[in-house]
Amino acid sequence: ELPEAMDKLYFMYGNGAGVRLDYSKALVWAEKFTDWHIKEHGEEHPDTLACMSTLVTAYINQGEYEKALELSERLYALRCKIHGEEHPDTLTSLCNLATVYGLLGEHQRALELNERAYNIKCNVLGKEHPDTLISLNNLAFVYNRLGDYVRALELLERAYDISCRIMGEEHPHTLALINNIACAYNALGNYPKALEMHERAYALRCKILGEEHPDTLLSLSNLASTYNDLGDHQKALELQDKAYTLRYSILGEEHPHTLVSLNDLALTFMELGNHQKALELHGRCYLLRCRVLGEEHPDTAASLNNIAFTHNSLGEYREALEIGEMAYSLCCKIFGEEHPHTLASLNNLAFPYGYLGDVEKSAEIFEKVYTVSCRVLGEEHPHTLRTLDNMAHLHRSSGEAQRAVELYDRVYLLRRKTLGEEHPDTLKTLSDIAYLCCEMGEYQKGAELLEGLYMHLCSVYGQGHPETLPVLNNLACTYANLGDHKTALKLFEELYPHLCRLYGKEHPITQNVMAAIEYCRRNC
Repeated sequence: ELPEAMDKLYFMYGNGAGVRLDYSKALVWAEKFTDWHIKEHGEEHPDTLACMSTLVTAYINQGEYEKALELSERLYALRCKIHGEEHPDTLTSLCNLATVYGLLGEHQRALELNERAYNIKCNVLGKEHPDTLISLNNLAFVYNRLGDYVRALELLERAYDISCRIMGEEHPHTLALINNIACAYNALGNYPKALEMHERAYALRCKILGEEHPDTLLSLSNLASTYNDLGDHQKALELQDKAYTLRYSILGEEHPHTLVSLNDLALTFMELGNHQKALELHGRCYLLRCRVLGEEHPDTAASLNNIAFTHNSLGEYREALEIGEMAYSLCCKIFGEEHPHTLASLNNLAFPYGYLGDVEKSAEIFEKVYTVSCRVLGEEHPHTLRTLDNMAHLHRSSGEAQRAVELYDRVYLLRRKTLGEEHPDTLKTLSDIAYLCCEMGEYQKGAELLEGLYMHLCSVYGQGHPETLPVLNNLACTYANLGDHKTALKLFEELYPHLCRLYGKEHPITQNVMAAIEYCRRNC
């Protein structure tokens, strides 16, 4: 009965069944269970191999990815030797090995392994087998990580079409693909389409799985995030609060999924400008993750990074720097210096240095992150371009306008090429170029760029959207600076009703625009 007891203890601690969820204790029992089977049955026994697979999961849950990789490599080699390369269990091990490489940030290696698994499944099981479709979904996930969002969407839509035909629209696998397609549209910046797909996934999962099913709650969280992307942060907060409340009541306060919802709530309070509330929630999330997952778990490191970033937003730059350095050291220890998560943590460190006046140190950090990102992720990866964008911002704030324009132009061309002309990141860069032109006194060029930007934003968000209106306001101001008060008046009058609807007539922003209207009327 000893092995059964060890297996039960692993399950209890790993799932929080009857005890507090504790991945570290679950890992202890998974290791003991595997060691017992190796000793009693040998390494090649089917039960031992199953235990080793469970131990890989335990290592992943605990964030010990290097150990997970070592064991995954060993398990795959054993299954190849015993069953052959094409056996279902071997293919499962191959897919798990690819997942671990992805967690370690080695996405190119993960792509190679997932392609191998997909090709074997196509030959052995056929292109329309459910297991083959899972591999196609995995391939799409890796392309997403590599920043090739268009390719990811193509693969997901192909998998969805087959899944609908073979299993039906309401099969859980098909529902998962709808959710993933929606996330692909998020990555591509097509938020209206993402919203439509997330609403569909959520409605179907509520109907088929029930409102409290983990997959349904995942769809609810994704729906909330999309409202954030669309700028409707109040609606996002409402949905995230619902997801958090449900997860709290079903899974408990300390479950990792509940903590994800708590983290999401904090991020939305950031978007709403309530940084103090965000800091409070990030702090609570960090303490709970320390207790449940351990201080060196990847999710705990993410919470520490979020705390540092929130301090930075509050203008508490010394606290941001101190905590940010702790987070960076932790990421280096967990992932290594060149992992994307570590580079993101280092990138965040540059901001407090800059705000504290150490522009040279800030520039040095951005340069380092950019150089490593180009080598590890590629020059055109969204994360690399984000760092190049940050470098442009730093030159702009340091008064080096010409160098900033050069970098912004480069970012804009690469984002337009890789993400598309109407992706929010591309449009943000276009707005930076336009505003910088105005700052340099090049109002005519600035006005031309703002005209194009406004048209794109109207296409993406709509005329009266909060993302669109500031550009309309700046366009009007630019024409006023050019002395074209007639055009400026027309634009301010177009803007005014939208501001009345959003903020009311008494709001300072609305009143400022009314004052601008009166000024333009006097000078027409």
